[in-house]
Amino acid sequence: MNVCAEENSMIWRNLSAGILLLVVIIALGVYDSAQLHSYLVGIENWIAGLGFWGPVAFLGLFIILTFVFFPDSVLGATAGALFGLWLGFAVVLFGAIVVQCLVFGISRHYFQQRVQQAIDKRPKLVAIQRAANRKGFRLQFLLRLMPLNPVMVSHVLATTGTRFGVFLVACLGLIPGLFVQVYTGYAAKHMIKAAGAPGEHATIHTMLVAGGLVVCLLLMVVVTRVAQAAIVEAETEP
Repeated sequence: MNVCAEENSMIWRNLSAGILLLVVIIALGVYDSAQLHSYLVGIENWIAGLGFWGPVAFLGLFIILTFVFFPDSVLGATAGALFGLWLGFAVVLFGAIVVQCLVFGISRHYFQQRVQQAIDKRPKLVAIQRAANRKGFRLQFLLRLMPLNPVMVSHVLATTGTRFGVFLVACLGLIPGLFVQVYTGYAAKHMIKAAGAPGEHATIHTMLVAGGLVVCLLLMVVVTRVAQAAIVEAETEP
């Protein structure tokens, strides 16, 4: 599968983005930490005032935007900043699964011919399609671990012979990437707030949050490389 060079580039872009985020957070905190802290507190109060409808509204927005290929990484980080780590992750994971199911169903039943025509113009997508037909669940799960657009992958898989149940279970491979996205937003908010009100946040906690972000990014690099190697191996098997 001719995706190695592109995926290596995406891995390092993701890692570089995480490091850049830490630098930006520190710079913002030094520049005007008190104002940023006040702004974040105001957003938190506004979200809390929405109650149940805050996460529901964000879920709807997430589904609509990712369906039309808006970067889920941006929305994942936003969810982490707005709702915290676990609620943000739950909202994003549920939204991502819903979107993948919608894309799969619509592409398979209504636009399969058009999607196939688009796939035929891109050798990378043709390679994914052929490998998915040969390897089924194992390769689909590995594809979900890769830094590929999930909606694009779902469109491709809808043109294969895979069953919906297999497709749905394989979507669980999205969990590591989505968690890192949400954690990035959560860590960014925490560190900005810690810079604006140092007395309210233990230094060791802030260091653990920052360290956790670095660990998450490094683990994603490792997981992606392992998945990439497994996909290449599957492609070369007779």
